[in-house]
Amino acid sequence: MASGNQELSTRTHQQSASLEETVSSMEEINSIVQNSAEEAKNASDLTKASRLVRKLILMPQKLFQQPTPISLNLKTHMIEIQKKSPNPIQQ
Repeated sequence: MASGNQELSTRTHQQSASLEETVSSMEEINSIVQNSAEEAKNASDLTKASRLVRKLILMPQKLFQQPTPISLNLKTHMIEIQKKSPNPIQQ
């Protein structure tokens, strides 16, 4: 009976060690997954920021390429002001 108890104790110890290794591996996997999720979020944030910067860079180009009633009205007023100025700006 003592040898049976010893075998049971040995198997229990081996299973415990194996379970500890499994837990350690799962913790490592969890850490990797969390880091990957954080990096994915950072990449997404950078993508959104770069899209916004691109829009901001292109915005003035679009404003000047496509005249609007406001920009045409402003240009007309600027021309009138230049005409009335004692020292008109030469273009």
